[in-house]
Amino acid sequence: MKGEIKIDIGYPITASPVVFDLNSDGIDELIITADKIYIFDTFNFKLIKTFQARGPFASTPEIYTSKNGIKFIVVGSDDDELHFFPLDDQIKPFSFKTNGDVFSSPLINDVDGDGFDEVIFGSDDYNLYALKINEEAEIIDVKTFKTNGFVSSSPTLFPRDEFTFDIVIGSWDENIYRVDGSKLTVKWQTPLSNFIWSSPAVCDSNGDGKFEIICVSSSIFIINESGEVLGSKPLGSFTVSSPAICDIDEDGIAEIIVLADGIYIFKPNLSTEENFPSRFKSTFWSSPIICDVNGDDIQEVIACDYNGNVWVLNHKAELIPEFNKQIATSIVSTPLAFDIDDDGFIEIVICTMDGKIWIIPTKGRKSKWDKFRGKENGLVTEKFKSFPNPSTFEKNYYGDTSIIDAKIRKVKRGRIKAWELFLKVENALFKKGTMYFFKHGEWFPSPIFGDGENFIARFPPFKKFSIVKWFVELQFYNGKTLRFPEKGFKFFITT
Repeated sequence: MKGEIKIDIGYPITASPVVFDLNSDGIDELIITADKIYIFDTFNFKLIKTFQARGPFASTPEIYTSKNGIKFIVVGSDDDELHFFPLDDQIKPFSFKTNGDVFSSPLINDVDGDGFDEVIFGSDDYNLYALKINEEAEIIDVKTFKTNGFVSSSPTLFPRDEFTFDIVIGSWDENIYRVDGSKLTVKWQTPLSNFIWSSPAVCDSNGDGKFEIICVSSSIFIINESGEVLGSKPLGSFTVSSPAICDIDEDGIAEIIVLADGIYIFKPNLSTEENFPSRFKSTFWSSPIICDVNGDDIQEVIACDYNGNVWVLNHKAELIPEFNKQIATSIVSTPLAFDIDDDGFIEIVICTMDGKIWIIPTKGRKSKWDKFRGKENGLVTEKFKSFPNPSTFEKNYYGDTSIIDAKIRKVKRGRIKAWELFLKVENALFKKGTMYFFKHGEWFPSPIFGDGENFIARFPPFKKFSIVKWFVELQFYNGKTLRFPEKGFKFFITT
C-alpha cells in the first residue's frame, strides 16, 4: 500500500477491527463494529454489507464457521444480546438475550471435548455464559456462572489436557476466576482488590512447564494454576487494557507488554526492561499490538492512547518518529496488524472515537501479537526460556495524596456527546480510584484511570437536563481512604 487510507463511518468505534475471508474467495474482508457491523472489501475499501441490532456494538466480533460451511459473525451488543449474523442471506440472524450489556468479546471453542463448540462470553448482568452450538450453529445447551459484578472482561482458555479447557475470566467484583469448562462451576477465585475489566492472558511465561495467568487492573499479577498470586507489581493507574505476551527482542525470554499510565515491558519476574515504563503524559485504554513497522526485522510496540495519539517504540524505548502522531480526539479500540492488500507488508488498522478507520502502511513483514488478545484469544502456547519466578513489589509512600482539581467536562466523540470527570491529583499513590454516580435510584461505580497525575472517570449517557450526582473515593495501599467531597456529593446538570 502506497499511502494512508481513511474511512469515516461517523460513529465512535470502541471495538477492535477484525479481518476474515467471509465469502471464501481467498480475499479477506475488514469487519468493523460500532452502531452497525460494517463489512468492507480490502481491494478498494468499499462497503459491502451492514448488520444492525437494537443497540450499538462494543464487543470485538468472532467468526464461526458451521460444519455445513455457513459463516456467522458473533458479537455482543449494548442491547443486552449476543448476536449471530449469518453471511448467507437464506438464513435469518438470531440472538441470545442476557440482562446486561455485552461488552465482553466472545470466544468459540470445544472446551469440554464433546465435539460441539461453545460460545463463551460475559455480560454486565454479572454472568459468564457458555452456549453449546450444534453443526448448524443452533444453540442446544446453555450454562451460566454468576459472579458479583459486571463481566466486561473477555474469557481466555486454560488448558486442562490436550483436548479440554477451563475458562479464566475477570469481574468487576475484583476477582479473577478459573471456571470448569465442562460444568461451568468455579474451581477457584482470587481477589485482586480492584475492578477487572482487562482480559487475562494464559502463558508459561517463565519456562517451567506450567501455565500462569497474567492479569492487570491497577497492578499486574501473575497467578499460578491453583489461584495463588506468584507476584504482583503496582502500575501508575488502573487500566482496561489487556496484556500482550511475546519474545519482543528475540532472546528467547517472554516479555509482557502492558499499557496503563504509560507503556510497560515486564520480564517474567516482573522486573521492567531498561528505560521502561515509557510515559508520554497520556493514559491508555486500548491494548498493545507488536509488529515490525520499519522493516528492520525488530518488533515494535504500537500503542494508541486515550487522547488520540499513536505511539510506536522498540524494546529499548526508542520512538519510531514517522509513526508517532495524533490522529483523533480519542482512541480506545485496539489496533490490528495485517497485510491487508497482500503485498507482503503489514498495514496497521486503527479505529477512533471520531468514527474514522485509519489504514497505515508499514515496511514490516512480521507481527508477533497482531490484534486484541493475540492470535489465540489470550492463550499463548509458545515455549520460552526458563526465568526466575515473579516477586511481589510494593508501593513506596511519601507525603499525602490530595485532589488539586475536579472538573466535569463535556466531550464529543464522533456524533456522541459524553461527560467525563477530570481529576488532577498530587502524589497519586492510590490503589483504587472510583467515581460513583447516581442513576435509576442506585449508585454505580466508574473506575478512575489516568497518567499518574491527571485522571479521568467516564459517565454513562444521561438525558438532557438531568441532575447528575457523583462523588470520588480513593483507596490506598496502606488501608487509608480519601473521599471527595468529604461528605455528601457533587452534582451537575447535563445540557
